[in-house]
Amino acid sequence: MSRFDEALVATERAIELAPQRAMFHANKARILTSLGRADEAFSALESALALEEDQEIALAEMASALQKRDGPTAARLFCEEQIAKGRDVEPLYRVLARACLEMKDMPSALDALERGAERHPASGQLQAQRAELLQRSDPKAALEAAELAARLEPDLMQVWNMLGMLRMRTGDMPGAIRALERFVQRKPDDRVAVVNLGRMLVRAKRQDEA
Repeated sequence: MSRFDEALVATERAIELAPQRAMFHANKARILTSLGRADEAFSALESALALEEDQEIALAEMASALQKRDGPTAARLFCEEQIAKGRDVEPLYRVLARACLEMKDMPSALDALERGAERHPASGQLQAQRAELLQRSDPKAALEAAELAARLEPDLMQVWNMLGMLRMRTGDMPGAIRALERFVQRKPDDRVAVVNLGRMLVRAKRQDEA
């Protein structure tokens, strides 16, 4: 039995004891999603939201589930509807941005992330997602967003990888090397990052470290 199966058994026991706890149903949905049981996860989310319309985990998971099951338009409508109702859940803005991007609506994707950042200024994930979207069109703005994301949530490893590449593109080779070194220390099996770090070290005439 995997740890997800064990967690599912424990969560189902909790639901038997307290069936009115929306959080238990939301947690069950997360576990079922991890197990690849999407239809059952969706049912659990519906149960959670029927019990508590503002349950944050369930709202975020439902948005993601809708995008996977019904496509970006359904996810976008759900997120916008929930935000308009005052359900100010940080992941809703991130799912909304992903849905807009899938619909090739970059301005709306960026707008969703900027609105989310205004409401949740401590979220590094919103800034990291914003940096990712801006990488090609505005490297300077992307760098600013990535730097902010790294300060807000330094354990977001993907930010350090992106930060390394953005710093290199904007001419800060020492900073780029520091960022990628931090990433590779935590993700030594990421071959692309290892190769990029090696190339940077060679360019910085530190090939003995490459």
